[in-house]
Amino acid sequence: MKVYRCRICGDPYIGSSPPPNCPWCGAHGQFIVLASEWKDNPVGEMSEVERSLLEETLQLEIDNTTFYRSAAQIADSVDGQMLFKALSKIEAEHASTVSKILGVPKPDWDRLTQEAFPTYEENLRDSVRRENRAVKHYREALEKAVDGRIREVFSALIEIESDHIALAEERLG
Repeated sequence: MKVYRCRICGDPYIGSSPPPNCPWCGAHGQFIVLASEWKDNPVGEMSEVERSLLEETLQLEIDNTTFYRSAAQIADSVDGQMLFKALSKIEAEHASTVSKILGVPKPDWDRLTQEAFPTYEENLRDSVRRENRAVKHYREALEKAVDGRIREVFSALIEIESDHIALAEERLG
């Protein structure tokens, strides 16, 4: 067994081989490294533009986390409950990662709520809309960001949220 670490969220994973995606934030395998080879990649001097992009990102991730939490609670199948629960955890990890970069406290999830739609299909459709909005934002942010760490995070988020779109669209048929 080996210990791996995600370059995006920094969380560890124990296994005989690296996972194809980070089990915590969903980052693709190229962002998973042996923990012994981990090198911290702190953000340098953050520009006002980068700070603003990250603040928007944090709000998007908070919004999506609370939506998925609500959708999980009202889903009418175990599969739907687990899908939305998993998505809420991944989005919460994104919010946590961005909070660390910004140097602000993590969101207080117990105080944040949001209504989801009454049906699984409506929530899947809204998931596609939300994730497309996020990918669009991250692509624009990637073009404007200069700092290497911030660019790496936006690149990873584009891939992760694109995976979420594909997952929801596959379930919608």
